[in-house]
Amino acid sequence: FEAYFLRGIAKFSLGDFQGAINDFSKTISLHPLYVRAYHYRGISRDRMYDYALAISDFDKALKIDPFNPEIFLARGDTKLHLNDYKGAVDDYTSAIELDNEQAAAWLNRGVARHLLDEHEKALQDMNHAIQLDYFNVQAWAKRGIIQYELDSLDQAIADFNHAISLDNENPLVYFQRGLTFLKLGDTLATLNDYDKVIELEPDNALTFYNRALIKSMQKD
Repeated sequence: FEAYFLRGIAKFSLGDFQGAINDFSKTISLHPLYVRAYHYRGISRDRMYDYALAISDFDKALKIDPFNPEIFLARGDTKLHLNDYKGAVDDYTSAIELDNEQAAAWLNRGVARHLLDEHEKALQDMNHAIQLDYFNVQAWAKRGIIQYELDSLDQAIADFNHAISLDNENPLVYFQRGLTFLKLGDTLATLNDYDKVIELEPDNALTFYNRALIKSMQKD
């Protein structure tokens, strides 16, 4: 069973998720209590957008190993993909209770809480995620978005600046910083950021649209 499982991991790493699912299924047929095979088959099914079967695999894994924070984290991610934000928060909370240094669980719970419009709780989770993983670009960017929505615009700019210092080729961060500059009334800085987005992502239609709106306001 170990050979099938390890080959499944190799296929998963290569992006061959269906091939990985086949090998994890063979692993389970040989060793029905091998929790890691259910775990990784669930993640593979999530990557294939087969969310119902992914949840089923995570449920089976948790019956075998109910104290595994990684499985709660993975099931929370799938619930997030299903727009079950409350269910995702519950799973991320379980992961954190089992291992409070799970940076991904803090980050993703913050994302789910943000989608539930629980901005203050989301901000606290992002703060904790950054403390645990200071170089996580997504955590800085997500916290910046929450700061923007709370009208803490200078703090949002600071977070976006830090995210860009970690990864200066992420178009989403430039786009969000551009929106923040626009809210501050700095159209020149906004246009500069939109130009950078288009340089990095030439097919980003929303950025062209937003840039056109600004130029229209400028009578250009």
